[in-house]
Amino acid sequence: MNLRNDEIVSAIRDEISGYAGEIEIKVRTAIPLWHEMRTAIQAVVTGWLGRKPILIEEVEPGLIGGIVIRVGDIEIDGSVLTRLDKLCARATARGRREAYHGQDYIEDQPSA
Repeated sequence: MNLRNDEIVSAIRDEISGYAGEIEIKVRTAIPLWHEMRTAIQAVVTGWLGRKPILIEEVEPGLIGGIVIRVGDIEIDGSVLTRLDKLCARATARGRREAYHGQDYIEDQPSA
């Protein structure tokens, strides 16, 4: 089956699920979900959207930890990988600012 056919099948499945009050939720984690976690995700999504979630689970060890939940175009990324990426970006930006303004930064510090 080529990509175009997969898209058509997915669209038909989404339409049928919509009539049944169901919604497809893609969940990515570093390790397989255990039963309690799966139940908690389903309860939160049901309360959030008012529809029964159908979980599509993917295990992605590269996430290191945490969870990424995708509902349609909305993605909630609570993965350790993303948190580390953001921390690295902030540290890099601060380092660049301090390097660029280094002379001023050093001169503004109180003398010991």
